[in-house]
Amino acid sequence: MNHKKLRRIYRQEGLQVRKRDVRKRALGSGTSIRFPNVVKRSEALDSVSEFLSDGPRSRILTVVDDYS
Repeated sequence: MNHKKLRRIYRQEGLQVRKRDVRKRALGSGTSIRFPNVVKRSEALDSVSEFLSDGPRSRILTVVDDYS
C-alpha cells in the first residue's frame, strides 16, 4: 500500500495521518575552509568513535596544527 492510498483511506474515515519527526541535521557554519598561505604549514582533523563493552560511547576529536 502506498502513501497516497493510505492518506485517502484515512481521509474517508475522518482520521489524521501522523507526521514523522524529521531528524535534525547539523548545519555548517557557512564559512569556507581557509587554506594555509605559508609554506610547510599543515593542519589535520581526525575523529574516533568507540563503543565500550559496558555500554557508554566515547568520541574524540583530534586537531593537529603543525607550523614550521
